[in-house]
Amino acid sequence: MADKYDNIVRKRLGLLLYAKKCGNIEKACRIFDVSRSTYYRLKKRYAKHGVKGLMYLSRAHKSHPQTTAKPVLNLVKQLWQKNPNYSWITYKLNSTGTAIAYKTVRKIVLNYCLI
Repeated sequence: MADKYDNIVRKRLGLLLYAKKCGNIEKACRIFDVSRSTYYRLKKRYAKHGVKGLMYLSRAHKSHPQTTAKPVLNLVKQLWQKNPNYSWITYKLNSTGTAIAYKTVRKIVLNYCLI
């Protein structure tokens, strides 16, 4: 899998170097089968980040917006040590203003092997 990404970086770097060498961006883009807008985007990323800027960038989100916050996770862990009861923890958190579902508490406990 790493070879696939190495080839992408080589191709992109080759495009930038060839365009600079021949001085004709349109010709370089035609040879490398890349649009001119892609060329300028790659050129900008290369100028800003160097070779690392030419690597494949995943479009996947870095984090999910509905992920339970770290302080809430820590609070669930602490409450589980006091009283290992899903309903009690859910009640305690909801009474303090932290909205959390019974299933979420159960999922946290199972994911962090607190049982």
